[in-house]
Amino acid sequence: MDAKLFSRSEEFNKCLELLDQNEVIEYLSEFIKVNSINPPGNEKNAAKLAKAKLKEYGIESEMMDLDLEEPNRANLLAKMGNSSQGPTLVYSGHFDVVPPGEGWTHDPLGAEIVDDVMYGRGTSDMKAGDVAMIMAMCILKKADVPLNGTLAFLGTVGEETGLVGSKAYVKEHGVEGIDALAISEASVGDIYVAEKGVLWLKFTSKGKRAHGGQPEQGVNALTNMIQFVERLQKDFKFKVTESDLLTPPTLCLTGMHAGELTNIIPDKCEAVVDIRTIPGNAHSEIIAQIEKILSEVKATNSSIDISIEVQSDLLPISTDVNHPFIQSAVTSFMEAFNKQPVIKGVTYGTDAVPFREANPDLPLVIFGPGDYRRNHKTDEYVELSSVIDCTKFYIALALEYLR
Repeated sequence: MDAKLFSRSEEFNKCLELLDQNEVIEYLSEFIKVNSINPPGNEKNAAKLAKAKLKEYGIESEMMDLDLEEPNRANLLAKMGNSSQGPTLVYSGHFDVVPPGEGWTHDPLGAEIVDDVMYGRGTSDMKAGDVAMIMAMCILKKADVPLNGTLAFLGTVGEETGLVGSKAYVKEHGVEGIDALAISEASVGDIYVAEKGVLWLKFTSKGKRAHGGQPEQGVNALTNMIQFVERLQKDFKFKVTESDLLTPPTLCLTGMHAGELTNIIPDKCEAVVDIRTIPGNAHSEIIAQIEKILSEVKATNSSIDISIEVQSDLLPISTDVNHPFIQSAVTSFMEAFNKQPVIKGVTYGTDAVPFREANPDLPLVIFGPGDYRRNHKTDEYVELSSVIDCTKFYIALALEYLR
């Protein structure tokens, strides 16, 4: 893929002169110290902080409260540029973070800095990415450079628990008029244009309780489940097993539970599988194949009574590396870092899924500070230099795509 020449170097350099690295780091520190742990969420705390920074630079934003069981939850939408012409580019990131858990050697909400590293829950996933996008918009506004189109930032709630905020936004506002989407999840310095799909299934096996000394009087829900799961793992086949950007699809048994006491034949067993898919494997076809395997097992054992429940269903995403938006991202990367990017795919899912469900042709770029392999772990951290780099990239991308 041959990248275009970056056409706005003078304006980019003007923005870089206005980029105060200390301000970015101090703002990230504020963001980490804001508690938006999900559950319960409280993402409105982070949304208020984002709104305040944007307002400081003259960028208007709208707080979008969500009607959820938990209070204090809101998406935030900010826009700048020329809405009367040109495309619309949406920068997006989620405000919620997962619970810190035990065993930290740094305060999860302390934003402690050691050399080039900031520790804290959400540093990698993904408040550093939020800050990079927000600060990029602020610098662009301060530089007063023209944008031929609209640059938006959408901060969302509940990404960690089912893409709650992005789903709510798409349901309420749709995706018409959005031409490109960028998400600042951690990308280890690479540009991601594809992500695996997620299909979580729960199997429930029903049996008949009996005394452990008289198993013939009952129906063992556990052994029936084992029979089905063993057959599933042996016979299930993915239709498509290779992708240029993604690792092969997987089906993993990740949990099974049955029984109350050692001397009771269990009358219920639950099992869950985590399926990660690549384009070409329709989730409906996967479920149909699993149902067929279950029917075949039932034909050999009439006592089997197993149901299937879909717990999560996120489609895989891939954008053609030759798409004009991807070319813009490559050009921007080369201008910012003077080297060719690596184009890849990732195993995790993002808030992009509801947008792509509504518009399968919407191009996606994932680029963000830090390393996603640190996400959700004890002593999560991000390199501060990568936050600055990401800010530069998102300045360049807006200039290039909205040129």
